[in-house]
Amino acid sequence: MITVIGVLILNWILHISLWGLYTKAGKPGWHSAVPILQDITLLKIIGKNEKKAIWGVIPYINFLFNLSWLSDLLTRFNRNSFLEHSIGVLLGVIYFPYLSTRKDVQFLSDTEILNLKSKKKSSGREWADAIFFAIIAATLIRTFNIEAFKIPSQSMEGTLLAGDFLFVSKMHYGARIPMTPIAFPLGHQTFPGTNIQCYIEKPSLPYKRLPGFQKVKRGDAVVFNFPMEDNRPIDKKTHYIKRCIGLPGETLSISHGQVSINGDKIINPDHLQYQYIVETDERGLNIDKLKELDIQSVEIYQRTANSFIMFLEEKQAECISKMPNITTIQKVFYSPEDPYAYSSTFPSDTAHYKWTVDFFGPLLIPKKGLTINLSIKNISLYQRAIQIYEGNIVEIRNSEIYINGQKTDKYTFQQDYYFMMGDNRHNSEDSRFWGFVPENHIVGKAWLVWMCMQPEVGFRFDRLLKSVSGDAIQKSKITCN
Repeated sequence: MITVIGVLILNWILHISLWGLYTKAGKPGWHSAVPILQDITLLKIIGKNEKKAIWGVIPYINFLFNLSWLSDLLTRFNRNSFLEHSIGVLLGVIYFPYLSTRKDVQFLSDTEILNLKSKKKSSGREWADAIFFAIIAATLIRTFNIEAFKIPSQSMEGTLLAGDFLFVSKMHYGARIPMTPIAFPLGHQTFPGTNIQCYIEKPSLPYKRLPGFQKVKRGDAVVFNFPMEDNRPIDKKTHYIKRCIGLPGETLSISHGQVSINGDKIINPDHLQYQYIVETDERGLNIDKLKELDIQSVEIYQRTANSFIMFLEEKQAECISKMPNITTIQKVFYSPEDPYAYSSTFPSDTAHYKWTVDFFGPLLIPKKGLTINLSIKNISLYQRAIQIYEGNIVEIRNSEIYINGQKTDKYTFQQDYYFMMGDNRHNSEDSRFWGFVPENHIVGKAWLVWMCMQPEVGFRFDRLLKSVSGDAIQKSKITCN
């Protein structure tokens, strides 16, 4: 709700800047300050159907429509150049009041607009201007407002599925100012269809974030840049999506797969998945019955002729256990007594920490301004954050710690950090394997599943335009027949 109010306030401020232009167009200037009426009057001024004003009250979507309407408004005042339209998009709050003070800027009637169109530039030039403007508008939206992503893996099942197409809001936590400003528009790492890098690393800008509507909260589905990808600038690292489990300054621990924060068990997502070993009689698996439980073949791994590994929700496991062809079903837990279970988990220091994905911590998550005591035992927990994420030189000499050449047993963190985990707890590469996510790697909050396309089932109408809010986006309700 706070986010929606914030977006509407920003939209309202932009409209107030049009007060003077409304007056020049022969409409009451105060209409620009009244929600809904402001859009109805704007549509009258540019000669469009007033019913379209409904799009002006839908957060985020209104931003897209306002770009088009403001472009048409500038044309109504004979501001037709690509530069002027770009300034209107970037600096409208300043530019529109400025135009209203200029005596040479006058509103054009319908007849004058038609005469203007008869003398307008060539169709080629028109198309070029339209394309350039569209690229700038799309780049601005993608950078500061909303970006589209596709989920490629199963790490967030059963909440967010492989094949989900997401809109991710960058306004919730505040959009980052691009740290790598010279890049191909709408590109991320490489030019489409090639392995050619689509950005130039120098010059670069320091990390800055615009004000957001909220801070990252526990339970948020968060998109971030993969911290371990050291060969790329921060904002060009691969995008990951996980659920935020631990916040800055908290102590996280996991026992038998259950996460606790500061000693208290947290509430798990409704559709949390774990690994199960399922054994059947000679009849094997009934694939049709599994599909009724929304278990796709890609989630099933055969161990032997009648033994399978599945990643299941608790309710799915309960339903499977009742099937007549199932002999046993057992949830898997990775024990610290198994050397293969902890060999690849964070902090890769088996001499001091034999943690697994199910038995982990306690681990203090760094917080900006937090000073911790350092020792040979715990330096492996924080060395990467101190050295890679905060730009210091960390050395171990004769069992003593040196930071930037100075012997020390303390360190004060310069930014916040988060602990991220996938909802598919045994099929997710997350903070249990590579540690903390720095605040400057946060991209945005998963906001809307606008489409889902899966190879096994095709287009999924049940996930069309579903909001992502904590656990709001879920699979179909599971019932055991």
